[in-house]
Amino acid sequence: MPDSLKICRTRILFAVLVSLVLYGAYFFHLVRHEHKVLLTRNGALESLGLLAVPGTDFLNSLGTVFLLKSALFFLILLGVVLVVLQLLSLCFRRSWLRIVFLSAILGGLFFLLHGDRVAIAFPLVTALSFATFFILTLDAHIPMSRKHLAVFLGLCLVASLSLFLGEKKNFFIKARDRLLFDCAFGNRVISYYYTYSPLAAAVISPAQGVYQGLVYQGTYNGRPFQHLGNGLVLSGRKSVEKGADFRVEQNGQETVLINRYGERISVASTDAKTLRAEAERLFAMKGFKQLTRISLYAFPAGLLMGLFLGVRLFAESARVFLGVGVSVGLAGVILIAVISFQGSHRLETKPGKDLLNDKGRALAAAYAFYEQDRLPEEALPMAQDMLKADSVAIRYWGAKLLGVHGFNSTSPALLIECLEDPSPNVRYAAALSIYRILGEASLRILLPSLLEDPNWYVRCMIFSKFLQSGTIPHRA
Repeated sequence: MPDSLKICRTRILFAVLVSLVLYGAYFFHLVRHEHKVLLTRNGALESLGLLAVPGTDFLNSLGTVFLLKSALFFLILLGVVLVVLQLLSLCFRRSWLRIVFLSAILGGLFFLLHGDRVAIAFPLVTALSFATFFILTLDAHIPMSRKHLAVFLGLCLVASLSLFLGEKKNFFIKARDRLLFDCAFGNRVISYYYTYSPLAAAVISPAQGVYQGLVYQGTYNGRPFQHLGNGLVLSGRKSVEKGADFRVEQNGQETVLINRYGERISVASTDAKTLRAEAERLFAMKGFKQLTRISLYAFPAGLLMGLFLGVRLFAESARVFLGVGVSVGLAGVILIAVISFQGSHRLETKPGKDLLNDKGRALAAAYAFYEQDRLPEEALPMAQDMLKADSVAIRYWGAKLLGVHGFNSTSPALLIECLEDPSPNVRYAAALSIYRILGEASLRILLPSLLEDPNWYVRCMIFSKFLQSGTIPHRA
């Protein structure tokens, strides 16, 4: 192998590493800022006697490593796709074509994020990454014929389209159930997601709902707080002003709502419905949220294209490159299709206990009953037995199906036992089913899990049921 080619490959890999470090540092900053926001907001809410999720004690105990792992969500979803686009630019022989290609991507980011609070910061970090990559790989080139490039771009498009259509068939849920739940590596992936995702999700979620929003209005002289609905709380206490997401101020004859970043909007009144609607309008991360959704479907295409370009960079033979690329691409598309259509047929026979010995058939039955939102009486014993299965996926769907069935003399007791299940997925599924069966009467049962469950995601899911009932738990 010529020394010049080795140097070229080394520089490309170094440029990729620099780009990933830049994106990682930015996403860490984004998550760390959101952590501080949650901390100040939850402290303000707790000063009113409210129980905030997950609580200031929990947030204070997280540490830097936790924030880094949360930031990995954005690095994987957005950073990897953008780095692959940088690698794709190396297929252009002429520098000016690379500049046009990268500038078009930057322009798209500016357009998508124009109303967000990261409208300048994230595109600037991307521009710095692109410029650094361009300079470090100025004389580098990945040899790719137009025919090969068209073939691989077509495969990437088909992969993303397959994932988009597969979601309509619950691809992500089925992939979790069949590939991840019951294997050691898969369980680690799921545990990682449900442990670290809430903090990352807070960045792209409005400051209400599970992440309770706080509105400060100095002239409000009512109770210590008023629940406006959907987790949005209004208070006139001075102690909450610093941690408030929004402030209501009087500007002459005009009443304005101001978010924590200084953006403001006129409001016709300060009733609960109006404040909820206007607070939603002032949430300044809609474009970034849309970008992450686009990246979710572009992610398999990004992985495939990254693999294609990597193989081409290191493969001497175009035939080897073409064979490996097409084989892997088609395998990915077929995998998405097979998983998406598994368990889509209706259950034709009455389920019996022997069904639990076949995980595939048991899951197919669960999907069919859950889609119908009805569990026949003859299938109730099967659902109850599912709670005792070794498979996490089957226990999870057993808990879901008991909620679909509704009240039975033994169902609430069985589900309460599931609140101690080692799997957080089973615990939150059981909690949601308990609420579905018992309604507001379940809140007292669920309160200990809301306070003590070790998994943040489980607490958030339980808290959402309190909010759904119009209740925010408080010490009184």
